[in-house]
Amino acid sequence: MNGDSAFAVAFDFDGTVCLGDGPVKAYAEAVCAHLDRDDAATLNDELERFLACPADMPKYSDAYDVVQAHAAGRLTVEQSQDAYMRSRRMLAEGTFDVRPPEGLESLLERLGELGCRRVLVTNSPMIGLRETLDRLGVLEGFDGIIAGAAKPGGWPKVIERLSAVRRRTGELSMMSIGDYWTNDIAPVRAAGGLTAFIHEPDPSLPATITAPTLRQMVDDIVDVCAAATADAGGAEAAFRD
Repeated sequence: MNGDSAFAVAFDFDGTVCLGDGPVKAYAEAVCAHLDRDDAATLNDELERFLACPADMPKYSDAYDVVQAHAAGRLTVEQSQDAYMRSRRMLAEGTFDVRPPEGLESLLERLGELGCRRVLVTNSPMIGLRETLDRLGVLEGFDGIIAGAAKPGGWPKVIERLSAVRRRTGELSMMSIGDYWTNDIAPVRAAGGLTAFIHEPDPSLPATITAPTLRQMVDDIVDVCAAATADAGGAEAAFRD
């Protein structure tokens, strides 16, 4: 896509664009190296049960939350961060079998045809992101990457960077797509943006669009964004990668 777009579509990375249990299992393994045998066994058991059926363990927001919950109070901040960075370096090296969700390539292409700015917005560091997107065959489908976004609290800065607020109306001209309601959906919804939540429908977790998989919401996302971009006439975007 040439030039900037008035309407931004922000995609989360882990669990949204990049699927597969390898990265979080590597993180758990690195954390377990600092735990005693019983605590390590508890973490691995809890993680396997969550990965098998997240709906049965609603106290965790995602698989990384499982690991972080067991690392808290047992590892120093530095140890936990080092364990995470080890897993990201492995991701960059292509150690894991990760995959894109069905429908992602088509969605990126159709959003590009609408003139939307397609941006990866993730709390992950930059390491491994471009390499993985390239491996998944979707690197060229993104117009920019914002790493280390510090969601949910970092959304105001992300929104400012995306220039997603329409100058004339003050409306938020963007959509956020993700699988973590607290990080990806709630802040953008509260700010007046559109949202697409990859999750089983749950009245307590509202979003503009909700479906269990990305593939099931592709057409709805395109329809909603088409209506929004048709409305975005005088807005300006100044996102820079």
